[in-house]
Amino acid sequence: MHRPQPSRRSVVGMSAALAASSTLAGQLLNASAASASSPGPARSAASARSAVAGCRVGRGGRAQGHVVWWAEAGTSQAGSPAGSSASSPVAFAAAELARYLGRVIGGSVPVVRLANPAGTAPYGLAFVRGQVPAADVLAAASRDAEALSSQPEDSWTVTTGADFSVLTGAGERACLFAAYGLLRQTGVEFFAPTFSFYQGAAESVPRSPDLVLGSGTTHRSPQWALRRKYVEEGWSINTGALVALVDWMAKQGLNTLVFPYDYGGFGSTRYDDFRTALAPEIARRGLELEVGGHGYQSFLPQSTYPQYYTSGTNVFDVQNGAAVDQYVHNVLDYLTTRPEIGIFDCWPPDSAVWPKAALAAYGTAGNAETVVVNAVVAALRDAAPGVRVERIAYGAAIDPPNGGHSFDPDVIVDFAPYGRTYSAALDDPSSTTNAGYLALLRQWRDAHEGPLAVYDYSRRYRWRQLPANILPVLARDAAVYRSLGLSGIGCYAEPANWLSAEAVHLFAAHSAWDPALDDGQFLGAYLPARFGASAAAMADYFARTTADPDQLGSAATSFRDNYTAARADLDSARGAAPAGSPQRFVLDRLDQAAEISLADVGISLAASGTAAERTEAADRYEQLTLRHRFDGVQLDCSYVASRYGEDRDRVAIAHEYRAPAWGYADPSRPALPAGGTAVLTVHAQDVDYRGHRVQWRLTLPEGVTADRTSGVLEAHGERQGAVAVRLDAGPVPATGDRTIVVAFSSSGTELTSVTCTLTT
Repeated sequence: MHRPQPSRRSVVGMSAALAASSTLAGQLLNASAASASSPGPARSAASARSAVAGCRVGRGGRAQGHVVWWAEAGTSQAGSPAGSSASSPVAFAAAELARYLGRVIGGSVPVVRLANPAGTAPYGLAFVRGQVPAADVLAAASRDAEALSSQPEDSWTVTTGADFSVLTGAGERACLFAAYGLLRQTGVEFFAPTFSFYQGAAESVPRSPDLVLGSGTTHRSPQWALRRKYVEEGWSINTGALVALVDWMAKQGLNTLVFPYDYGGFGSTRYDDFRTALAPEIARRGLELEVGGHGYQSFLPQSTYPQYYTSGTNVFDVQNGAAVDQYVHNVLDYLTTRPEIGIFDCWPPDSAVWPKAALAAYGTAGNAETVVVNAVVAALRDAAPGVRVERIAYGAAIDPPNGGHSFDPDVIVDFAPYGRTYSAALDDPSSTTNAGYLALLRQWRDAHEGPLAVYDYSRRYRWRQLPANILPVLARDAAVYRSLGLSGIGCYAEPANWLSAEAVHLFAAHSAWDPALDDGQFLGAYLPARFGASAAAMADYFARTTADPDQLGSAATSFRDNYTAARADLDSARGAAPAGSPQRFVLDRLDQAAEISLADVGISLAASGTAAERTEAADRYEQLTLRHRFDGVQLDCSYVASRYGEDRDRVAIAHEYRAPAWGYADPSRPALPAGGTAVLTVHAQDVDYRGHRVQWRLTLPEGVTADRTSGVLEAHGERQGAVAVRLDAGPVPATGDRTIVVAFSSSGTELTSVTCTLTT
């Protein structure tokens, strides 16, 4: 039985200048190069630098050359028209290389398209110094392209000499990956997507007016073919965040964005709502788009096709050939009218309820799924041969099929161990839970001849905002997956709390290329690159926040102590970071996240206390959530709301993250007895960080007055507009409705209204 094996990662002839790099990418690449090279004494950094010639990009801030690119028609990926300057990933790579090099040197770098004659590399780009003949550049690119022809897709090579630096790839998007790889060698860091709440701190671009690219060759090949981010429930997505996410994915060499057709059928996270803006960004970078998810009912709704369902089920009758045919027809109709989709997720509903007769006939839910999935695969081979099918091993159908049933070898199987613990690695013998999942994964490796990937839950929604820097577990897991010859991995990509989980996202991206990456090696490069002089204190912070938050219920005191100490580490780190610096900005936000985490733990600790203590803990957590839900450190969602006793609507939460501005009131339950007074603070928030004037107005119950009932607040970035309103109650207790409604609007558009319940 053929099984995909991990591709060989190599670093060929890496320049000594890169080996001496202190950047995050430089340190990680240097460590990988050292492990791949033969043993022997290393030259000192000083002697290495003196021996290296290079290609000069700038002198005194003026470009000493230009970026060139070429691409033949018919070579583009992701369904885009190939070879055009508007759509080719190579054209985009050239523009990105020139843009960032220009920022580094402080000047403008021109971009020129070359015509490449037959017999030369079909696509590529280069930085060319002076007036070097195009033939010389194309000849060097052709040599590298020939060497890459036997390498896995997305492999890339950068070769730099005195006159030019040429970038080639196994696939057009690999040329884009190469461009970002070269930029990392200049000291550029892509820590996170450029979400608006980062306010410029997501990336670091050094200034080097006299930049010289060190000579030598750098080669990278990914170990895993599938390197994914899942939109999943998508509480906090909006168009700007999605564009930033896709952009960062390309910068990290991730190749597939997974988007639900309509998550859970709730109407809050639907691919078609973002298709117009998202599809061109995917195509521009040559990335893969994967759409579908839970469940069959999206394409065969019971309300439209009641004849294909039996009572009490949410899965159609898979024994009914007409039902299967109709489902396949509807799927094909969807995919053929959306040619940008490269992978279709063919999943049953979440918490699937199968017809009893089907389970009796096929034996297991997994066996029954083979009927549906294989029918879609067979139909796509004729109707849309470029589309692959993915099936999730999850829930009741996590076991491999048996009894002669199997999935088509072309099917991608995504193994989803939802119930695993992250308090131990998957292969840690101390965890019987994980041992069971590992046994199942090995069974899948033996049973399925096709691609087998892992759906990673390291960004669990149920962890809310609790720190989960479980890098040691993730590193050990990756080694297990590598040993089994898996094809890929992916995890959630919720924007709203990305900043507090930045290191986890970044480690996952690096590990997707190199599953042998050690967590200590990663932090040894990431911490100084990200936090500078605060790196040592941050090492302590990461060491204190590795616990699996699923254990909070039984160890709340321990979590409180660890998070309190971790917040002290953040205080030390902030003391070493210059005021106004990106390091200080990120540290301040992490401190906000730590405060929210301690408030969450406080709810668990208050569970055994008085009613007043429980209410106080819940109110504190709620107010911190409302205050920081747009700052990159807290996701407002039902998992969070349930902690403070609310049932939040998905569509309403999606609306708040897709609005330009928003508002809330503090407290949400003002104490206002008869004849008494209270203060209600009205807040306006900037969601998209573009600055907004927000109008507010109060609707008061009978018997309650206020010193003001409307006004205008200015919200700019993290600076919220706020006004304190004095409430007065008459001497006679009001009857009936005891609520205050605060309505918010901006530029004539209604934003939201919040209801505050008055208590005595």
